[in-house]
Amino acid sequence: MWWCAEDGVSWRYAPWTVPLFEHHITSTDRAENPWYGLLSDAAAASGFTLEPEIFPAATDSRFIRQLGIPAIGFSPMAGTPILLHDHNEYLGRRAFAQGCAAYVRVVRAMAAAGPEVDAAVAAAKAAKEAKAAAAQQQMTQAKAGGVVRKARPPAANGGGSADEERPSKQAKAS
Repeated sequence: MWWCAEDGVSWRYAPWTVPLFEHHITSTDRAENPWYGLLSDAAAASGFTLEPEIFPAATDSRFIRQLGIPAIGFSPMAGTPILLHDHNEYLGRRAFAQGCAAYVRVVRAMAAAGPEVDAAVAAAKAAKEAKAAAAQQQMTQAKAGGVVRKARPPAANGGGSADEERPSKQAKAS
C-alpha cells in the first residue's frame, strides 16, 4: 500500500463490502472432515491425486468458510497449463472429458454418503470445541496465577479491606 502513496494513488474498500482479514481454513484431516476423505477417494478412483493448495482470493468459498461451512475447491484439469482467467484460457478435450467423469464420481460418492458423514463431522466438531473450551479454562486458571480472595477482618489501623486480594501459598514471587 505504501507504493500507492508514492505514486500519488489512494484507495479504500468499497463501502458496500466487508473485507475479509481472517483466513478460515477447511480441514483436510479425514477424522475431522470425512467429506474431504470422500473427495480424495473419488478423485483417486478417477486417476487424480489431490494437491491441497490455498487460494484465498480465487473463489467465493472463502465467504462460505467464514460462516463455518467447510468448503473445498476442486479442479480436475490434468495436463493443462495453468491459464486461469488468462488470455486464451482453454481445456483440452481429453482433460475436459476426464474432469467431467471425475465430477460425476465425486458427486455420486458424496450423495451416497448421506447423513452418517454429517453426524461424524458434527461429532468431530463437538470434540474439537470441547477440547478448545478445556484449554481456555486451563489458560484462565493459569492467568489467575493463584490469586485468591480471602475474607478477613479490617485492619485495626484503618488500612486494608475485608476482602483484600492475597497471593495463595502456591503463587511464586516475581
